Amino acid sequence: MLEGDGVRNLESENYISQQTRAEPILYREDQGIITAQPRPPQTIQRLPISTVQVGENTLGSPVIPFIPRSGIDTLRGQPSIHIQQTFELTDNLSSVSSENRYTVRAGSGEALFFASETSTKNHRLIWGSSRPFSMHLTDKGNQESMTLHRSMGIGPLCCTCVSQSLQVWTPPGDLLGFVEEGYSFTTCDFVVLNGHKEIMFHICGPKSYTGYLPKEASFRMLSPDYLTQVGTISRSWNVDISMYSLNVYFTDQDLDVKIKALFLGAAFLMEYMYFQGRSCCGK
Repeated sequence: MLEGDGVRNLESENYISQQTRAEPILYREDQGIITAQPRPPQTIQRLPISTVQVGENTLGSPVIPFIPRSGIDTLRGQPSIHIQQTFELTDNLSSVSSENRYTVRAGSGEALFFASETSTKNHRLIWGSSRPFSMHLTDKGNQESMTLHRSMGIGPLCCTCVSQSLQVWTPPGDLLGFVEEGYSFTTCDFVVLNGHKEIMFHICGPKSYTGYLPKEASFRMLSPDYLTQVGTISRSWNVDISMYSLNVYFTDQDLDVKIKALFLGAAFLMEYMYFQGRSCCGK
């Protein structure tokens, strides 16, 4: 009798355990039988990026980890950003330059973005540094953060009045604004516009401009009324890496990241206009 009770108890326990593993069945009058519980829709999120150091690299400075909501949020809290070109061996072995590559670093030296140019071989051969291109900036998670589009700009080289222009975009297709060259041949000034073509800032270069700039130069980033300086773009020799770098300094490290992205685009435009090879038929 006890043995039979044990068998019945064991069978009932197996039956209950099998029931708990079954998916509940839901009934609806309009759609019939549903065999799974409804789940909320999944949203696409950016992959987390490793810790980003905010501020200069000083002793005891905190490292604040965060997940940027967009790629340009990596610029949040950065007092300066520095553009360093990666030189290709093929540039010295071929008459046609390769597509340029850069690393954008924080003031601490940490890599924020990796920039790669997209252009055609014919444009690089014929137009040199005046060529049109697209510059794709990706973060350390290999996700695109910014895209710079430069239209054809001949400038004073071929005695034309075509103004240099560059567009700054962020995923999934938002236009942040424009960087356009001034219309004077005696100055190297730029204007920063938002997506509605409204003037946001001016960038003023050296006053004694004769068509070429020295290897080291500085530009002031000014408010629309020219009264307040919000930063500086300079090209200088970097002793640590034994090469020139293009540096963007902000007077306010809490400046909006969209504005910082526009100034970063302006620095890339200056790099091609003044500090890359200037002659046609090769760079």
